[in-house]
Amino acid sequence: MVNSKQTDNLGLAVVPEVATPTNECPNPSQWQCFDDMATEVEVLELLYSLVRAMRPAVIVETGTYKGIGTYYLATAARDNGFGEVHTAEPFAHLAREARSRLAAKGLTNVTVHQKTGVDMIFRMSKTVDFAFLDSNMETRVPELVTLYPMLKDGAIVAVHDTNTFHATYGGPRKGITDLANELTMQLIQLDTPRGLTLLRK
Repeated sequence: MVNSKQTDNLGLAVVPEVATPTNECPNPSQWQCFDDMATEVEVLELLYSLVRAMRPAVIVETGTYKGIGTYYLATAARDNGFGEVHTAEPFAHLAREARSRLAAKGLTNVTVHQKTGVDMIFRMSKTVDFAFLDSNMETRVPELVTLYPMLKDGAIVAVHDTNTFHATYGGPRKGITDLANELTMQLIQLDTPRGLTLLRK
């Protein structure tokens, strides 16, 4: 089980969340993060719990970064006793760091693809049960377009950085909402500091 309150759990310090306050989340410092690029700790814990509850066999992540979110997803699958994670990171140095971090934790159910999210998804031949889209903001809508035909009925897709602050700078909030409506996916907007949208096929 993941224990985020231990700062040495991943060898990274936990600090107060650094997101800009918004109308929907006026006190982001009540949350925690590892840095300004990594997902909020509480959101990572939610993703862990969703994987534990939904028990997906195939999990997709885009935007591996340092492998922090990947660790939570893969640990949940390991704790379930089954499930594989495919994660996409186009930058070689980050892909190497993620592989090293995940290997050090003994997580053998992860494949880190040094590719863009769209490229990884396009090349997959598996039905996907759960996805976490957290790559560059402008690529998350194309990722969902590519991913949708591969989603199992009832599959969950979590999209990060969908708050109104990011939306004013080209973030994915409107594009994801419009696409979800077009695809008739169920949608829940969670007002976390950076925003999290949950979609269900």
